[in-house]
Amino acid sequence: LNLALYIPILTYILVVVNLVAFIFFFFFQAEDGIRDAQESRGLGDVYKRQPSGVDIARSSNVVWSDPIWANDGSGAMPIGNGDVASSVWVDNTTGDLRLLLTKSDVFDEFGQPVKVGALRFEFDPPLWNASRPAAPAAAPDCTGDPSATFCQTLDIATSTVMIRTAEVSVWVWTALNAPLRADGGSRPVPDRRAGELHVNASGSFALRVTVEPYRVEGAKSPLGPGLCDPGVEHADVVVDASPGTSLEKAITWYHYNHINCTMFNSTMAGQGLDPAVYPHLPDPFCGRTWGAAVVEAPPRSSSLVSEDAGAALTSQGRTLSGVDLVVTLLTLPPAEGNDRIWLEEIVKFVRSNKLVASSADAACVNDAHGAPMDRSGSWQSRCATTWEEIMARSYVQLTPNNHMHNNNNHDRHHNHLASTTAAAQISDHANWDRYLALIQGRAAYSAIKFNGQDFTANLTGSGWDFRQWGSGYWWQNTRQPYYNAIAQGDQDTMRSFLDFYLRMLPYVVARTAAQFKGMDSSLGEGAALFEETSTQFGLYLPSGGLGWGCDSPVPRPDGASQNSYIRYHWTGGLELALMVLDQWEGFGSVLDLNKYLPIATAVVSAFRQRWPNLDSQTNKTDMWPSQALETYQCKDPRTRANCPTNSAPDLAGLHSVLPRLIALPASANPVSYTHLTLPTKRIV
Repeated sequence: LNLALYIPILTYILVVVNLVAFIFFFFFQAEDGIRDAQESRGLGDVYKRQPSGVDIARSSNVVWSDPIWANDGSGAMPIGNGDVASSVWVDNTTGDLRLLLTKSDVFDEFGQPVKVGALRFEFDPPLWNASRPAAPAAAPDCTGDPSATFCQTLDIATSTVMIRTAEVSVWVWTALNAPLRADGGSRPVPDRRAGELHVNASGSFALRVTVEPYRVEGAKSPLGPGLCDPGVEHADVVVDASPGTSLEKAITWYHYNHINCTMFNSTMAGQGLDPAVYPHLPDPFCGRTWGAAVVEAPPRSSSLVSEDAGAALTSQGRTLSGVDLVVTLLTLPPAEGNDRIWLEEIVKFVRSNKLVASSADAACVNDAHGAPMDRSGSWQSRCATTWEEIMARSYVQLTPNNHMHNNNNHDRHHNHLASTTAAAQISDHANWDRYLALIQGRAAYSAIKFNGQDFTANLTGSGWDFRQWGSGYWWQNTRQPYYNAIAQGDQDTMRSFLDFYLRMLPYVVARTAAQFKGMDSSLGEGAALFEETSTQFGLYLPSGGLGWGCDSPVPRPDGASQNSYIRYHWTGGLELALMVLDQWEGFGSVLDLNKYLPIATAVVSAFRQRWPNLDSQTNKTDMWPSQALETYQCKDPRTRANCPTNSAPDLAGLHSVLPRLIALPASANPVSYTHLTLPTKRIV
């Protein structure tokens, strides 16, 4: 088991223990603020008035006075809008600004989540010079001694990295809403397939911006965990930026998945699904095109020129007083075209960015709960909103209990200092936890991965895309960042999460039927057993050690995967069904309920079909063969002596899900689930 699984538990214990010495304030939708004046933590005396969500978030900003971190990306500051993200750091050897760009719908030919690319910004003078003094550590907004040469702040209220030196100030941030695309009409239109990152600089400097392609054509892919045959890498394409071309004065590169696209078809066939028989289950990887373009935005749109066959933009040694750069990241799924169409589309963004700055999506309004919704009535995860709206949804702030009775002045002073420090630490961790979930999950195509969704580092020398444990999604880890989303009011984050599993559902239904085909316990149409460890399209990982198995016979004996840790571990589906119902009860959206309810009903159908038998003596459920999480495994499904009966987690899940399905009001969902009343009574 991954040690990371226990972090939320330890955090919870820490909070409970400290509540003895704290007054805990949870502000939701503008509740009353703190009345007593408290000592400021450095960003304005926010505690002497009603604090806003932005105030509370900024009280947990991260400030560095030197870039002491390693250049493998492990010390980067994370920014993002929930779809587009970047690791941001300053190279402590060259003083260059470095960005590692990513997007939630970017996958290579083998289904591995990979980075869009790496950018390097060479400022002259450099942003870091170890021989000169750093800014004071107590300057949380990078103000203070003007002679100080380096201060870097992560503002988690706006997902912005600010860097200040004696000569240059730099801001790196992601646009929260959909960028604009020129479509030939009178005004550009928002396009939710893309996202933007901005780099603004002012001062006195020369600049060279370079894309650093790192995928090597024909090299064996290092992204092997979870795959039987990871294949070879294919290089990105850097687009010609010669004068007179449509992408002059821009850095543009892309990756087109079209060579050796075998992973999806081989995985399908290896688990009993002939791709030719399932045309409604398309390959989500082969034909996907993704990349980015860097261009100057008005008013300073002629400061830089192209060099190195389109791989660089440079001021050619000229001193600039400022520069505004827009990085547009665009993904086209297989159904929407190829590399040629991607190039045509990215030109529209480049043209738009040369004409007008990005603006909010006017096609969106707020529903009754304040969540963005398309005017047509269907929800869109990237409709226009603001960071202020997001931060005002909810916030957590702990303050020390200064009224503890203690006659000893020394002890009282010591307790005050300890409680103040602990209160700040717990508040910071709560704010950081929500921030990371928002910038990776608010508008994401894929769910947040436990082994690095948007933020990975080259820790082992295996490259920017490598991650331990590979590309698979472990349910027990995937669920964790989303547990607080409903209480925090982050309906958009929960919707992105549920959308991920809704897209997976038809694949899971087909795999479930194939897994038990021709057996006494065969499952009919519409049943979904969500396995503990899966690909992002809902099948078992093809790996022998982590999933179904390589060159494994189909069907396997009693539908058992080769990996005994997850052989009959389908509890996650019940928990996913609970989260569907939690979403309904938390926000009351009828649209959401009817959209996501098929997940819950397919899971319940699978459990009813998989274990129809009743114990002859008790007339209660007889769930065998089964498995209780990864711990109590079914080593041999042919005998009860080596295989559990009536898994307690599964029983608990059924006890929780079935009554809530039955209780759904007809006004919200016209389907009646009263037929589940008797099965509910028969659960042990």
